[in-house]
Amino acid sequence: GLFALAHGILYPAAIAIVIVRALLSVTGPVLAARERSGSTVERLAAFATWVDSGLAVGPLMSGFVVARFGLPALYQTLAAGIAVALVVHLAAHRRALAAHRRRADFTSARRRGGFGAHPEPPM
Repeated sequence: GLFALAHGILYPAAIAIVIVRALLSVTGPVLAARERSGSTVERLAAFATWVDSGLAVGPLMSGFVVARFGLPALYQTLAAGIAVALVVHLAAHRRALAAHRRRADFTSARRRGGFGAHPEPPM
């Protein structure tokens, strides 16, 4: 949406931005609750702190960038930043999923007697 907005495609870009913003406001707390460290209240408080920090710093930074480089440059930079963050998140999720599968495979192999497990002695 931001990339389209930077290139003058206003109405479809605005619709996409509003829809994605609504989805982020719903999924953000869910993702924060899935984190493993701390209690649920601590995780949601940390999420709210990051959201509030972004809401405070964002307008200050964007005002400088718009004055210095123009509005299209701001939207292109934001679109690129979101794309990079998505790629990093997906790569980290993929690595975590692969590690989880390796642990599960190792555990099931040990139960079957593989990977150096010591089978029960015959009676």
